[in-house]
Amino acid sequence: MKVAVVGLGLIGGSLVLDIKSAYPNSIIYGLDINDGHISKALELGIISEKATYSDLSKMDVVILAIPVNYSVTELPKILDEVNETALVFDVGSTKQPICKSV
Repeated sequence: MKVAVVGLGLIGGSLVLDIKSAYPNSIIYGLDINDGHISKALELGIISEKATYSDLSKMDVVILAIPVNYSVTELPKILDEVNETALVFDVGSTKQPICKSV
């Protein structure tokens, strides 16, 4: 299973660790605006590889773990890139602004 997590903060990183525990053969890709987060996630083995939005078409699962105020602009971009069988979900606290954006 190929999983991409957009946002490698506490929530995204923690969720990825649980996925790796439950699905040890999964390959985890990370996207983050902060290159330091990417570097640290690679160093700690939280992600297998850095990814770009164009890589999202190869993913089985895409997790959006960024603040909702950014999700409303990023989610439409993500949905334009993923394949039609990919599962995309967010872990933001509110859904109304996100639903309005898509």
